[in-house]
Amino acid sequence: MGSRRARPPRDRRRQASRAGPRRVGRRVPVRVHEPRALRRGGRRRRRQRRHAPAPGEGRRRLRRRRRRRRRAIGHDGRPGRSDPGGPRRRRAHRRRHLLVFRQVRLGVLRTLPRRRRVCSGLRGPAHPPDGPAQRSGSPARGPPRRPRRRRHRHGEARRSLPRRDQRGPGPRRPPGRRLPGLRRVLDDPRRRRAGLDRRRPGDARVAHRDRPGRCRHRPDLLRGRRRPGARRRPMSDRWERALELMPGGVNSPVRAFQGVGGRPPFVSSARGPYLRTVEGEELVDFIASWGAIILGHAHPDVVAAVVDAAARGTSYGVPTLGEVEYAEQIAGMLPHVEMLRMVNSGTEATMSAARLARGATGREVILKFEGCYHGHGDAFLVKAGSGAATLGEPDSPGVPGGTAATTRIARFNDLDSAAAALAPGDVAAVVVEPVAGNMGVVPPEPGFLEGLRSLTDRHGTLLIFDEVMTGFRVGPGGAAGRYGVTPDLTTLGKVVAGGTPAAVYGGRRDLVSRMAPTGPIYQAGTLAGNPLAVAAGIATLRRIERDPGLYDRLEAMGAETEERLGAALRRHGIDGTVQRVGSMFTVFFGPKVVRSWDDAVTVDRDRFARFFHAALRRGVLLPPSPFEALFLTDAHGDVLDGALGALESAIGDAA
Repeated sequence: MGSRRARPPRDRRRQASRAGPRRVGRRVPVRVHEPRALRRGGRRRRRQRRHAPAPGEGRRRLRRRRRRRRRAIGHDGRPGRSDPGGPRRRRAHRRRHLLVFRQVRLGVLRTLPRRRRVCSGLRGPAHPPDGPAQRSGSPARGPPRRPRRRRHRHGEARRSLPRRDQRGPGPRRPPGRRLPGLRRVLDDPRRRRAGLDRRRPGDARVAHRDRPGRCRHRPDLLRGRRRPGARRRPMSDRWERALELMPGGVNSPVRAFQGVGGRPPFVSSARGPYLRTVEGEELVDFIASWGAIILGHAHPDVVAAVVDAAARGTSYGVPTLGEVEYAEQIAGMLPHVEMLRMVNSGTEATMSAARLARGATGREVILKFEGCYHGHGDAFLVKAGSGAATLGEPDSPGVPGGTAATTRIARFNDLDSAAAALAPGDVAAVVVEPVAGNMGVVPPEPGFLEGLRSLTDRHGTLLIFDEVMTGFRVGPGGAAGRYGVTPDLTTLGKVVAGGTPAAVYGGRRDLVSRMAPTGPIYQAGTLAGNPLAVAAGIATLRRIERDPGLYDRLEAMGAETEERLGAALRRHGIDGTVQRVGSMFTVFFGPKVVRSWDDAVTVDRDRFARFFHAALRRGVLLPPSPFEALFLTDAHGDVLDGALGALESAIGDAA
C-alpha cells in the first residue's frame, strides 16, 4: 500500500473544486439533471481517437482561455452529437470518448410538442459509463449537415421528423418499399403494401417521405424520382383513348362492365392471387383469367418455361419436339383423348370439333343447350350464355339463317327436352358443358350426363364435352373423370394452356384421324402449337401431376367459400344460393336454385351489381356479370379468409 500516492487533505480538495474547471481527462463522476445550453460544435469534423493518451511533457495542452468557465464543450464526446436530426443511414454504435471537459449530460430526450423544455422527459442510464468499452445510448447516423438558422437549446424537444420543403406536390407515384427497418426495395413478399408504407417506431427515416428541407443534395439518401414528363394520365383519359380505338374500349364484351356499371380498372401486372392496377392498387382476383389460371398468376414454373422458350424463338411454322411432349402429357392425363389437335382458342376448338362431327357422321344439325357458351362460332351463338347473356343478346345478328337452322336447342338438365330434339335422327353431335359455367355455375343433375351418353348412343350421335372451362379445373381428369362419363370428343382450353392463347380438341382415334392431312376434314392454323403456349401448357400440367394434393386443397377452399357465403346470405335475410363444383362457384341472388337458363334469367341483377361494387371497394375483384363463374386458385390459400370476410361484408351492403 506504500506505492499509493498520499491524498491531499479534505480542505485542499474542496478549495481545488472551487478554483475552476477540472483537468481534461478525468471521468464524469455523477450524472447531471439540470438543463443547460451546449455550445455548437465546429464546422470541421475530425474523427476522435478512441483511447487518447493523457497530455504529458512535450505535448500541447488545451488552452483554458478558449473556454469559458463552467461551460461544457459543444458535444458530449460522441461523434456526430452536434449534428441536426434528419433522415440518415444507420451506422454502427460507437463508444464515447474519454476526454470530456467537466460534466456531460447523460440522457435521452423525448419528443414533446411546441418546443417545450424537457425535465421529466430526461431518462438517464442506470449507471454512468465506466469507460470506453460501454456503448453509447444512440449511434451517430451519417455525416454532418449544414446547420439551420436556429438551433434547439439543450433540453428543448425537437420535431419528430424534419420539416418538409416548400415545393408544390409532385406527380403521383407509388410509395417506395423497403426491407423492414432498413432500406427500400422494389418488392418484398414478406410484407404487404400497408405494412411496407407504414413507418414503425425505431425505423430509420425514409427520404421519399421524410425529406429534409433547405439542405444540400445528399447522394446517400434515397429519393423518389421527380420527372415532370412522367405524369400518369387520369383514368378518364385512358378510358377515352380505349373507347376511341376499340369497341366498348375492350377486346371482349364482358370486360366493359356493362353488366354492373362503372369503368373497369386497367391492370399492369399480376402475381399469385393479386392483380395490380396501373394506379398501384392490389386486388384479390376471383376472375383468374376466366378460369385459365389455376396455380396462381405468374407461377415461377410457368414463367421460367415461357421465358426459356421465348429465348429460343417465338414461332417457327414447322413441327417442334415440344408439341409431341405436350400431346403425350395431355393424353397421359386424359385416357379418353387418344389423339388430339392444337388450336389457338376455345372457339376454334369447338368449331373444329363440330366440323369433325359433321364430317364423320354426314349429318348437319348440332344440338346445344340454352345458356351454354361454346365460343363465338356462328353455329353456337343461338341461346348462348356468357357475354351474350350479359348483354341480353343470346342470339347474334350476323349469323346466317341457314347456319342458325342447323343448331337445335334443348333445356339444360332436362333429358326429356334432349330426347325430343334427338328424335328426328339428324343430329351429328350433342355439345354440352358438363358443368355449365357461362350462365353461372350450374352443376349437372344426377343422371343427366349419363342420360345424354345413352341417348347419343341410341341415335348414332356423337357426344362432345366442351371442357374449355372444366378441363383440369374440376379435377385431374376434368368433368369426364369427375362424373365418370366418357365423351366421343373433348375440347380443352384455359388451364390446359397455362393462361396462354391455346386450346386442344381430341378424342377417339378413329374420329380425330379424319382430320387433314390424314383425312378429308380440313383445319389449319399458323400459330397452332405455338412454342410459348406449348411450354406454358407443359409446365402447368407437369406441376399439376407432381402435386397430388392440389385438387384436395382447391376442394377444401371451395367448400369453405360455399359455406361462409351461404351463411352470409341467410344471416342478412337475402334470397340467394351459392352453387359450386370444385374450385368454381357463383353467388346467385334469387329465390330459386338455378338448374337451367330459365332459372338463371330470374336472378336479381341490380343486387349483384351492388354486391360487385361493394366487393371492389374492399379490394376484391369479381367477374362483372351475374352469369359468370368465380374461380379459386392454389395461390388463394393465404388470402382466402380475408377475401371471404370482404365478400361477407359486401353481401350485407347488397341487402
